[in-house]
Amino acid sequence: MGAPTVSVLMNCLNGARWLREAIESVQAQTMEDWELIFWDDQSADASWWTARQMANSDPRIKCFRGPGGQTLGMSRTLATSKARGAYLSILDCDDLWDPYKMAFQMEMMQNPALAFCFSDCEIIDEEGQLTGFAFARTPPPADGQTLYRALLTRPNFMLCPTICFRTEAVRKAGSFRLTFGSAETYDLCVRLSQDQQAAWTPMRLAQHRRHPGQFNGTGKAAIYHEVLQVMQEHRSWRHPAQIRREIGLWGKLAVKTLAHT
Repeated sequence: MGAPTVSVLMNCLNGARWLREAIESVQAQTMEDWELIFWDDQSADASWWTARQMANSDPRIKCFRGPGGQTLGMSRTLATSKARGAYLSILDCDDLWDPYKMAFQMEMMQNPALAFCFSDCEIIDEEGQLTGFAFARTPPPADGQTLYRALLTRPNFMLCPTICFRTEAVRKAGSFRLTFGSAETYDLCVRLSQDQQAAWTPMRLAQHRRHPGQFNGTGKAAIYHEVLQVMQEHRSWRHPAQIRREIGLWGKLAVKTLAHT
């Protein structure tokens, strides 16, 4: 059997609660030429069993299990090493896709200059109830060519379940940063957008779930720390808006750190 067009990366650690629903949203895609790389990081719940059970009836689902205790950046990179598709999409085990997500983004990626594309999405709670929209909270830049600067000067406007990468571009960039456990996808998008093009659509092609326990105080601090590291590595043009954002993030990091010491 030939290589699929799209490889879907699904990294999991104790994600059994919504896992079946997430995988079913991939199976419901109008485009059927895909593989799902399920990478389990030694979950203690039924995640591994659920994925294996679904793989038994759908050979497009490939299950792998890491040694545990790895950063998300490492786990995503290991999952990427198993991918055979020309494109990479990420779907975490608590998020969902619109049935047309994959097909629509394949149309967008017909432009060979694009390293990746992304879209708006719905924000839902743990019960699946709509609570907002990603672009309503933080709209993307009007001009896609200013994406690199916007990523460094504004709150993140792209969410993981909406992104589709060109696999070749990801591998040439060195894949995800191995030491990062929170901002690994943000870091990759910044590096890719520095000298390559990306595109976005206002269509809401995914549902991103926000729920208690997703990020606790220490988890938020880790995100701020990693985002600041990325921003400091991309300071060549010293834009005032970036400096203001860095100051704000340092303040948030201090508050979270003090609250958990």
